[in-house]
Amino acid sequence: MSESVRDSYKWKLLIIVVASIASISYTQFQITASSMVPVLFRTLGIGVAQFSALTTSSMLVGVFFAIIGGVIADKIGPKITCTIALALSVCGALLRVFASTYGSYFIAMFMLGFGGSFLSMCSAKLFAAWFRPGEMGIAMGGMMAAGSLGTLLTNATTNAVFHGNLKAASVVGTLLIAAMLAVWVMYAKEKPEGTPDLPSMPVLEPLEKAVKSSN
Repeated sequence: MSESVRDSYKWKLLIIVVASIASISYTQFQITASSMVPVLFRTLGIGVAQFSALTTSSMLVGVFFAIIGGVIADKIGPKITCTIALALSVCGALLRVFASTYGSYFIAMFMLGFGGSFLSMCSAKLFAAWFRPGEMGIAMGGMMAAGSLGTLLTNATTNAVFHGNLKAASVVGTLLIAAMLAVWVMYAKEKPEGTPDLPSMPVLEPLEKAVKSSN
């Protein structure tokens, strides 16, 4: 692959990653918009504590699956790993459209968290293959800003566009994530053609040494 093609594609990859994470963040936090909160309380029959659990359920993926996701990405590659994660997010977003109980909504929000968490985990591996060392700060900074961008768009548009129609907002969010899944499958590339795979490091061995270390 020529340097000009590589330089052109890496910025497209960054845009795809940022747009994917932002679309998931946008969908996740629709329920925190002021017009949606009373609708959610009334529809699910929940209280403040349960609402707090719903808003944080997506983050549980990052807490419990971060290392596992990294290991999977090293084994089967970041593209396939993120494809599966994005598909889970689409399923979660779709389930949220029809969820009518606290339990089903919690599961839907939890599933929503896979796409953004796994894309964040795999970004370093992807960007290391495409970006020069001096450009990694820009790439990682863009990725880190994506979640905040999605939340910003949620706060700026949800009340004005959907006027408390939670189902309509959920449908739009589902379509956004599904579109980004399609874009990811069609256009995401793990590394430039002809370049070797990045080396993977064992995970359990260093963790075991760290646990046993007395320092």
